[in-house]
Amino acid sequence: MTDPKKDIKQLVKEMDQTRDDIEKVSNGKTIPTKSSKQTNRHFPTIVDSACILMIFSMAIFYANQATKNEIAILTSGSIGASAGLLVGYTVGRRRGRQ
Repeated sequence: MTDPKKDIKQLVKEMDQTRDDIEKVSNGKTIPTKSSKQTNRHFPTIVDSACILMIFSMAIFYANQATKNEIAILTSGSIGASAGLLVGYTVGRRRGRQ
């Protein structure tokens, strides 16, 4: 079992912290939260995906086994996909901060 005195002290400490936070907010100050310190874990995956799409587009460009029209379509599609991936990631990160 836990010690009731320790539980009461912990509860009072939490209440005091909450009261201090309310005073800070009412004075216009911001309170740092755990969600404001998010880590960026997906960036390497996004960059790797964009690089793979760029390599794919270059490989198709130099393959020359298809017609020029097919090569242009596949190349522009993969370059557009990599750009869209990076732009989408950037927009998502900026919206997540708000």
